[in-house]
Amino acid sequence: MVRETELLAIVRRRASLLRRLATAPARPSALTTELELSRSTIDRGLSELQRAALIERATVDGQCQYRLTVAGDLALSSFEQLSDRLTQATRRSELLAELPPSADLSWHVLDGATAVTAATEPAQVAESLSIETELEFESLASETAAAERPGGDAEGADAEPGRLESILSALLRLGSVHQVVVPGPTHCLASAYCEALAGGGVGVVESADGKKREPGVKTVEVIAPQDAIQVLLSTFGAGTASALAADQLVLHETTQPPAYGLVSVELDAEPPETEPAALTILLVCDGGGPSDELCGLLVNDSPDAAEWARDRIASLTETAQRLSMPSE
Repeated sequence: MVRETELLAIVRRRASLLRRLATAPARPSALTTELELSRSTIDRGLSELQRAALIERATVDGQCQYRLTVAGDLALSSFEQLSDRLTQATRRSELLAELPPSADLSWHVLDGATAVTAATEPAQVAESLSIETELEFESLASETAAAERPGGDAEGADAEPGRLESILSALLRLGSVHQVVVPGPTHCLASAYCEALAGGGVGVVESADGKKREPGVKTVEVIAPQDAIQVLLSTFGAGTASALAADQLVLHETTQPPAYGLVSVELDAEPPETEPAALTILLVCDGGGPSDELCGLLVNDSPDAAEWARDRIASLTETAQRLSMPSE
């Protein structure tokens, strides 16, 4: 029996052999040909994997072949997941580096998430999501391209930050019920919500069955520290007052904000009686914490990410003080 640390090394070293045997049992001669390795290398690999109880010899169709054991299948699956997560962390390392080590993130929000920075094309975001958002993002892409042309509204480096904020604004318009956590005064997020609440949402989204709907932001529940609340009441006073009066906005003050912004957008279900899907957006600001400069987003529409976001927001709500009450 091999030790746990040795087992990981064996799986990593013999991953290609395990992947091939995961498809079907095979003889050593076939493995030598298919993997383009020497027979001695194949024999050493098979011996090592058999010693670790990850494969076994069996007679299949009258021939002696090797196949994965249940332990081998589980070990390969776990290794592939670990490799995928390490790859994801590496690809997002520049964005995640802005967060402090104490940031309590979960793999639920990272698995399958799309990293969005100022250099990300709107089409990339649309393609990464399982929900139908083509019309919304095609319009956004056209606006961005026009702004980036010489003589447009924005040129050079100034166009890219505007693109990131435009993508965020487009994502916020995809659903009607929002829960929002901010680490501090985040003007771009506040501005996007004031516009969405005032306009009732814009754009048309086409669902998978071809039906068109007009999503609009109806309610926003915000959990924020005192300085962010003050910005909403002063800089965005008119929009905040209007949303409060219309019962579109609920404010909670927290003394323990996370180092990132978090938005949970409940998407309109198709058909209406089904459970609504949700979009989870993680906002990373410059240096983490309460900075107004948006560095990037992690966007995820998986059920696991949505559940983690709801649980995280619910936990913060329990210790926050509600500042606004719905009118009777």
